[in-house]
Amino acid sequence: MSRNSNFNPETSKRRVFFIELYPDSSTYNCDELLAVARSFPEYALICHDKDVNSVTGEVKKPHYHIVVRVKPSLLSTVANKFPGLETRFIEVTHEFRWCLRYLIHLDDITKYQYPHEAVETNISDIESYWRISSEWSLVREMIQLRLTGSTWYQVFDFCGKNQCYDVFRRNIAIIKLVAGESDCTDYGEWDETI
Repeated sequence: MSRNSNFNPETSKRRVFFIELYPDSSTYNCDELLAVARSFPEYALICHDKDVNSVTGEVKKPHYHIVVRVKPSLLSTVANKFPGLETRFIEVTHEFRWCLRYLIHLDDITKYQYPHEAVETNISDIESYWRISSEWSLVREMIQLRLTGSTWYQVFDFCGKNQCYDVFRRNIAIIKLVAGESDCTDYGEWDETI
């Protein structure tokens, strides 16, 4: 999954690791390894118990997917924290967003769509990774709300319902400017051709 063709998971450090565990494993205690995963500074995990084999149509055996983000580490460093787990069940990646979205199969409608609530995590802004609308489209909607007479409370309510308060916070000055509620003195001279 690395963008760099010279990437070697044994010698290159990465921050994101995607781990798969099986509760019925004979080489490790799944509950103990789940506790290890919960000890990471940033983790998200889910039990996939409704996945279906696309060829046979049978339900696959339950398994856990875990995403951990750490300070840059080698695969061996992370693997050592999971005794009994073969390294083939730990993927070294840089695709944090993709991994989080995969937990609920957000980008693959042919797979069972797990609810957000099924994910256990300590990542405070995880909902922003599951957002379907782009930041730009959310900002446009907020501007449109203001242009059509919505109160700031209604804009704030929109942010709560769409879990995009972070977008609002980052873009309040632009929203106010485009909605005509701010002059350009705070932003320097604006070129109308922009």
